[in-house]
Amino acid sequence: MAQGSYMFSLKSILSQIKDMEPILFKKTDLAAFFKQNAQILPKLELSNLFEDLYAFNAYLGRLEGYPSIEAIPYWEYSTCLEWVDTHIMSGDLFDLNITNARRFLGSIDRYFEYLIAMGKLKNKTLLDTNSSYNPVRRELDKIIGSRLRSLRRASADSERIENENGNTD
Repeated sequence: MAQGSYMFSLKSILSQIKDMEPILFKKTDLAAFFKQNAQILPKLELSNLFEDLYAFNAYLGRLEGYPSIEAIPYWEYSTCLEWVDTHIMSGDLFDLNITNARRFLGSIDRYFEYLIAMGKLKNKTLLDTNSSYNPVRRELDKIIGSRLRSLRRASADSERIENENGNTD
């Protein structure tokens, strides 16, 4: 499991929520969500959940014109994955790969499920992983697939050049 650069206790998480400037989130909802999850999640998972939502909030801070979470279009989630990979430094937690992307989107999904259960969010259809047509998943597959193909091409090119030059180790 990917790990951030620091493991947060519930007390630390609640302190950071108190000091943060939430975008489209409410501090009271975040605090209640983390108090609930602290009872069921191991400390590492709770820390990763916090870092994921904190990073998502940072990304939301650069957007304009979305009055609510429900108004965010599906493609913003894939753009968010790329932005977080390059702008948030937290160990390997936000390296752009399938495992981290699933965890990150899963954390957002978990929070959205909480808000739906509390009656504070209407739906999350664009993040619904059970949907037969999931635009977020489609975008995620495109991003990851494109990156993996680029890495494979670069590796193959490097190997070909080494072979041509007789530099085989």
